[in-house]
Amino acid sequence: MSSESSGKTPFCQACEEDGKLLSAYGFCDDCKEHLCRKCFDGHLLPRVMRNHKLTKFVTSDEEEEKIENEVETVKNNDVECPKHMKLIEYYCTMHHELCCGLCMVKNHNSCGEAIQYISDVSTDIKASEECKQLMQQLKTLKVKTEQVSKEINDNKTSVDTLSGEARKALGDFHGEARTFFDELKKENEKEIEEFQSKTT
Repeated sequence: MSSESSGKTPFCQACEEDGKLLSAYGFCDDCKEHLCRKCFDGHLLPRVMRNHKLTKFVTSDEEEEKIENEVETVKNNDVECPKHMKLIEYYCTMHHELCCGLCMVKNHNSCGEAIQYISDVSTDIKASEECKQLMQQLKTLKVKTEQVSKEINDNKTSVDTLSGEARKALGDFHGEARTFFDELKKENEKEIEEFQSKTT
């Protein structure tokens, strides 16, 4: 049973030999083997394997988006490989790396069907269900963000209006209270004067 099949996630080769089919979490470039999470995490523990080069497979949407952007950049700008100064024409779906012809021969010789032309990969990514769902989610998120922003602005306007009304009411109350106490003071002074004039 092969651990690689076209269009499918490869299985852990070590576990596959024991009759278990576990999806590969990464790849060891030195052993040329796919590894599940447990094997990947423990692969560097034995002394003889401590210098092996491990590559973790891409799992997050952000990394997929980053890959799509890199692929588009290469597709539109004829980018050269920084290692070999050759035109980048390929993409390795196993290692999620852009590569030139030399990279492909030197580092991705065992990747087989995982090596694809940039133009094919970029078309596949845009046409994929995941990309369509992501674009729909982004549109929905944009609408919700705009709604929240509008609500915040509306609330700010309401707060400003209520604050103005509260300040005016407080000012009116202060004025009325002052007038009331001024009149009360005058009445008290008048009563005191009348009382004093009667007692003298």
